[in-house]
Amino acid sequence: MSPEEITEIRKKLGVTQERFAYLIGTTTATVNRWENGKTVPSRLSIKELKEIRKNHGSYVCGREELKKS
Repeated sequence: MSPEEITEIRKKLGVTQERFAYLIGTTTATVNRWENGKTVPSRLSIKELKEIRKNHGSYVCGREELKKS
């Protein structure tokens, strides 16, 4: 997954890197490195990102509700 794709997913959700990191279970620094092309997501993270893209954010909304419980 390219840095541009990751940035696009986050921006479509309308969230900051910090919030995006929280929602997918990583750190802000990691999201920043992905978006700047310094590192690439792990297989597990790529799976999460693809689910988010596929479900247009509803996947993240469900995860956010679980985190509030």
